[in-house]
Amino acid sequence: MHSENNVAADSNDHIEVKNTTCYMCACRCGIRVTLKNAEVRYIQGNPDHPLNKCVICAKGSSAIMKQYSPAHLTQTHAPQKRCRAGRQ
Repeated sequence: MHSENNVAADSNDHIEVKNTTCYMCACRCGIRVTLKNAEVRYIQGNPDHPLNKCVICAKGSSAIMKQYSPAHLTQTHAPQKRCRAGRQ
């Protein structure tokens, strides 16, 4: 079984599509986010949004990588101490 966004789904998978706003740039375009078992699987422009009318920029398209990138920090770290020039 496939959803409208070509996200493969088993009979036990929970697929839902949520309309929201993209925060990758200042435009705040409308997006549709497809979730599979509460994990982001696909991002597309929202055709009902008056600003972008289904078009989404490269930043918005790559927003899923912000969530799942291996470079994404998963733990908080204490800030590093700053020192004046010449003193440590």
